[in-house]
Amino acid sequence: MADRYAIDTVAFIYYLAGLLPEKAEKIFQSAEKGDAKLILSSISIGEAIYVFKKQKKSRAGEEISKMLENLGKCAYIEIKDLELQDWKNLAASTVPELHDRMVVAIAKKYKAPLITNDSEIIKSGEIKTVWD
Repeated sequence: MADRYAIDTVAFIYYLAGLLPEKAEKIFQSAEKGDAKLILSSISIGEAIYVFKKQKKSRAGEEISKMLENLGKCAYIEIKDLELQDWKNLAASTVPELHDRMVVAIAKKYKAPLITNDSEIIKSGEIKTVWD
């Protein structure tokens, strides 16, 4: 079975922009070859849309459409939502931001290291993290 990694919003956006640090980039490359699976919380898709729109680029709509179309075709990124037990676990999290708690809950659910550079998530020690 392939390795599994959860990815947070920043990792996802950096991936789309070609800006990942070396260790994270190697994991994405491994997934592209079929040697790993990536788990993306649906909240991260919403956050990515928010980031694209916030940039107020004239092409934000095109970029969002392209991102969603590519996600629909992507075999190595699984989009996951929270279920009731995940919300219960989220309630006990020490991570400050709600959207970050949601991403952490997904990583915990699938026992997957989280690709993130978020200092609050890393500092929490709730899950194993990977970045550079």
